[in-house]
Amino acid sequence: VFEHHEAAGVLQCRVGVLNGVVASDSGAARLRLPTGRGSMPGYTLLAGRTVVTTDLLADRRFVALAPARGVFARSAVNVPLGWPGHWWGVLGVYGHDTRVWTEGDVAMVEAVAAIMAGLLRATASELSSSRFERYADLATRASGMGRWSWNAARGEITLDEIALSLFDPAPDPSHR
Repeated sequence: VFEHHEAAGVLQCRVGVLNGVVASDSGAARLRLPTGRGSMPGYTLLAGRTVVTTDLLADRRFVALAPARGVFARSAVNVPLGWPGHWWGVLGVYGHDTRVWTEGDVAMVEAVAAIMAGLLRATASELSSSRFERYADLATRASGMGRWSWNAARGEITLDEIALSLFDPAPDPSHR
């Protein structure tokens, strides 16, 4: 999930899953991407609609920054979060290999984005910044995406039970 900082012209990663492990907080927050054609999430905001690519490196609509940022992704579905005229972020799902995303794949990502945006839109005007972040966390959990944290200094990535079950159907306690 990338949060849009319009004044700075960047998207800042707020939470994500990398290699089956959830990363958030200070580690993921260091990942900043340009808006517009400078990145796939930026292009998604520019387009104001779902953007699907079967091959990030061959797609000429935007600059593929994933490899340069240490994320080995080759395909993706990105959906703007918010509502027309007020996009506050992007939900992205990435694949390690080139792939054709099915209508069902895309619909699932759009449904999760709609749930997140709906929950946040209903409460955004009423909430202080800290309460807004708590509701964003709640929306992430409600979507069934799970939560994760990344401690870059220690090289540790931790998944909660939901995130672990998404990426490891037979969880091994030593992988936590």
